[in-house]
Amino acid sequence: MHAKPDQFRVYFALLSLVLVNSFFGTDMNVWAGEDLKLRISAGEHDRAASPVSTVIILPSDFGTEIVAEAKTADGNVIAAQVTGLSLLDKEIDVEEGFTAYRLWLDAPAIAAGQSLDVIVTKVEPGSIDNAIEGFHWQDEAGQHTDLFYGERAVMRYQYAAYVSEDDKRDLNNKPFHHLFDSSGKLLVTKGSGGFYTHHQGLFYGFTRITRDGMTSNLWYCHDGEYQSHEEVLEEISGPVMGRHRVRITWRNQQGEPLCNEIREMTAFHAEGGTLVQFASTLSSAGGTLILDGDPQHAGFQFRAADEVAVREKENLTYYLRVDGKGTGGETRNYPDDPSMKDLPWNAMSFVLGERWFTAVYLDHPQNPKPSFYSERTYGRFGSWFGTQTLEEEGPPVAITYRIWLQDGEMTVDAAQALSNNFATPPKVEMVNAK
Repeated sequence: MHAKPDQFRVYFALLSLVLVNSFFGTDMNVWAGEDLKLRISAGEHDRAASPVSTVIILPSDFGTEIVAEAKTADGNVIAAQVTGLSLLDKEIDVEEGFTAYRLWLDAPAIAAGQSLDVIVTKVEPGSIDNAIEGFHWQDEAGQHTDLFYGERAVMRYQYAAYVSEDDKRDLNNKPFHHLFDSSGKLLVTKGSGGFYTHHQGLFYGFTRITRDGMTSNLWYCHDGEYQSHEEVLEEISGPVMGRHRVRITWRNQQGEPLCNEIREMTAFHAEGGTLVQFASTLSSAGGTLILDGDPQHAGFQFRAADEVAVREKENLTYYLRVDGKGTGGETRNYPDDPSMKDLPWNAMSFVLGERWFTAVYLDHPQNPKPSFYSERTYGRFGSWFGTQTLEEEGPPVAITYRIWLQDGEMTVDAAQALSNNFATPPKVEMVNAK
């Protein structure tokens, strides 16, 4: 193959599992030409507007910011974007001089049993103009970096350096992500301080990490343990999604590395709410590690703003589950409630000021199982996936979840639709090429 970018001659390789979280890819079909026709099939579920993606093979010198143009067969333009592969994608063998990328499409709603044809007319290298339209990043050095969609703040990565003094340990003991409300003005998730200071935004940890008989608590981080932000590995901007990838070190009481984490957070353009995806690989920094805890004190968790805890006795917060809407002030927790195991999703509705919000926590079938769920009326919920062992040269613990945040309350059907898009995504296949 001897293609050049300025000829717009691109080589596409399509995976049979094609949504953003496809870290279990299969065989590929290869196509070459200027236009690519794809068919997005809803399958057995109605699909609301949502991002879909597939793998493409392009010349390596296209770089990392690539312009894509796409439209439906009837001429309607839809947002498209090309990025590098996602964190949990499997490696793909390509010929020398070529690189595997992901093509993202902001697909409209598709009814069950129906399909939508999309034509990609051009893929070329170029700088994405993100100042006005689409996602872009803005950093406040040493404190946090914010992701905007246009002028609206969507997500914040809080990464200030850890301070070892006893009265300051809880302030920055774990990097975490905040979510903003639909106006981009209000942080809906909890920051430092407040009730249970170690709960912060979207966070990840374990109560007990044991190596050579010594146990460290990377959940509370009260005895000198902490997670340290090391560097930003990637920042992606564009019309369909904004993403960054960061390196985080989990440290014991003496500050020595226990675990090496690569964390990827992605926000997607979505109508009616905010959709983000958390992905992580956690590996041993040396020796054999046992990762342990319980459903209330381990895993990936969501914590709502501290106002929810302050107003806990008002019994406003309730949980929406697969079997229906709970009542204010009522929770279910594993193992007291055996049904709180291996859930596809769980949702919490809560009040800030006079406004209702709902956060939906979406699990993925490829995450470690079994998973054990917990709920608290003060605004913290999530799951833990049981005891894990990390060997120094062994595979990492790889996980991915989505969070949907919206104004107002939700129905079971709406939450289930989000789960369907994540767990059993629409099928994207090549139709033909010109």
